[in-house]
Amino acid sequence: MLTTLRTGLTNWIATKRGDAEHDAADGARWRRFGKALFGTFIGGLAACAAFILIVDPYQVVPFSPPMPRPNIDTSQRHFYPAIIRHGNYDSIIVGNSMIRLFDPDRLDKTFGSRLANVAMNAATPWEQMQMADLFLRVKGPPKVMIVGLDHWWCDERADQPDRKLTIRAFPDWMFDDNPWNDFLYLLNGKTIETAARIVMTNLGHGRIRLQPNGFSVYTPPDDTYDLAAAQQRIWGDRPHVITPVTPPVVLTEAERATLRFPAQDWLDAILNREGDRTRTVLIWLPTHISTLPAPGSRDAAVEAACKADMDAIARRHQATVVDWRIDSPLNRNDATFWDPYHHRLPVAQRIEDDLAKALAGKDAADDGAWTVRVRGR
Repeated sequence: MLTTLRTGLTNWIATKRGDAEHDAADGARWRRFGKALFGTFIGGLAACAAFILIVDPYQVVPFSPPMPRPNIDTSQRHFYPAIIRHGNYDSIIVGNSMIRLFDPDRLDKTFGSRLANVAMNAATPWEQMQMADLFLRVKGPPKVMIVGLDHWWCDERADQPDRKLTIRAFPDWMFDDNPWNDFLYLLNGKTIETAARIVMTNLGHGRIRLQPNGFSVYTPPDDTYDLAAAQQRIWGDRPHVITPVTPPVVLTEAERATLRFPAQDWLDAILNREGDRTRTVLIWLPTHISTLPAPGSRDAAVEAACKADMDAIARRHQATVVDWRIDSPLNRNDATFWDPYHHRLPVAQRIEDDLAKALAGKDAADDGAWTVRVRGR
């Protein structure tokens, strides 16, 4: 009996000792695994950071090596600041997608300028003025500034947070004067992907989306235009008619006095900083008649007041205002547009040619497509 107990106790102690030694070995293995995992993570992170800093896809790293960095991304908000900071341009076009088809090379012949088109898809007036502000701080007053105007410039709530920005991320860190804080925003999957695409493009395996001056033809090839499909996008299932409001709404003096257009204040501030060194052209862009306020409606009266206020700003700064946002044969023609807001490339080229005529002294189009509201210097 004692021998049996002694043997059992000895075996139990040996088992516990073996378990302890096994646990210690397991613990050592887990520590080695944890260190290896942590080292791999830190090493991978460091490699990604080095890759981003070397390729510098957005051209914000002060010490990145020189290399071709084509504009390959669809996010103009991230690529256009570099065009302003590093491009050899003395003039700019700002606006949203409705003016992106304006070709700087064609317009340079009219203005004797070196224009960059830094209009951004769905850009709000506030975002557009951030681009103009950056140009002023980096390059000084532009020789020429063309601003594309649309109904958002008449938005009475343009200064509200939900109207100043869109769902597209606006990289305000790219627009300040401190390049060192940019590092906080670079280490992410999107930047790594963009850097990789730039490398692949330089190796001949990618597509350059934007020319160095920011221009691109983002619409489908014009020879693929389908009028029936465009009409469906424009009208939907609605009747193809515009019904005026009768009797027409006329704003009282008190109602007119309460109207406020915050976006115009931002433009006024930019024009004040430009002084008399900039030739400014404000263009009310064409849009399909179905998107204009119904004739005689309150919205039409508010837009008329908005345009009048914009005219006053233009006169103070000797800017030119040319208006394509009117009831005209151009805007009534469904075949002018891909959708209610975006005209076709030949229409953009016509506008460029007509703008040259307007600046040369012509007051209105022969077919009523545009009119000069204010003639500046």
